[in-house]
Amino acid sequence: MTIDIRKARTTDLGAIVAIYNQAVTEREVTDDDQPISVESRRQWFNSLDHNHPIWVMTDDEEVIGWCSLAAFYGHPAYDYSRNISIYLADQAQGKGIGYQLLNFVCQEVKKEHLPIKTIISYIYENNLASQRLFAKAGFGKTGELRQIARINGKWRTLMVFSRSFDYEG
Repeated sequence: MTIDIRKARTTDLGAIVAIYNQAVTEREVTDDDQPISVESRRQWFNSLDHNHPIWVMTDDEEVIGWCSLAAFYGHPAYDYSRNISIYLADQAQGKGIGYQLLNFVCQEVKKEHLPIKTIISYIYENNLASQRLFAKAGFGKTGELRQIARINGKWRTLMVFSRSFDYEG
């Protein structure tokens, strides 16, 4: 096992979508209820840049996970906040790899002096593994949006986790 983390390349988009689609079809942890296509994610992927990066985690060059820091809310007041997404392939879960990826991303924010004050994660209340992961990485539960989403016929509460960094703008 040779684990590496690097910035995503266009050629990784198929693997990124495949990992996301595993979460769509196997668990109640995403907003989508149907698998998505590579083409439907191309604009999102192309919109990411140095200040809104996406990383992939590879095992012997096979993508086994990814993490992105996307714009939060789209208004100038939130330019220094990011919405984080992290997904692991089924075979990578439960091995501490998610923590390794999340910790790497938090270190990169500091090392690269990215213009980020706060990273926000939205996690459904039934996704206890992700809640534990973010808590272990220094994110605090800062709120919840009760019964905000209906997934598979069930009302779901969205937990809000966040972590602040030293960036002062």
